[in-house]
Amino acid sequence: MGQCGPPLASLYPKEVPVSVIEFKDHTPLSVEPLQVSITKAGRLLDYSTRHIRRLLISGELESVSRGRGLRITVASIRAFQQRHLNEID
Repeated sequence: MGQCGPPLASLYPKEVPVSVIEFKDHTPLSVEPLQVSITKAGRLLDYSTRHIRRLLISGELESVSRGRGLRITVASIRAFQQRHLNEID
């Protein structure tokens, strides 16, 4: 499956590390998260948490909830970014 856009590791602030898994043969594999918190989504997009919540309500971003927890899907962050790349004109 192809990847659209740069690796998320390049988008993350330093305090949001990308996990590295090491196989038995000591081959490292970077693993990007599938979901992030509202706060981390705001950091990735450089928006406030209030604006992230508005994007969720409007359907611009997708979330996954379990109990009281709410996580933003990284796929929806990528899709949002792709849709709005050319708005700077």
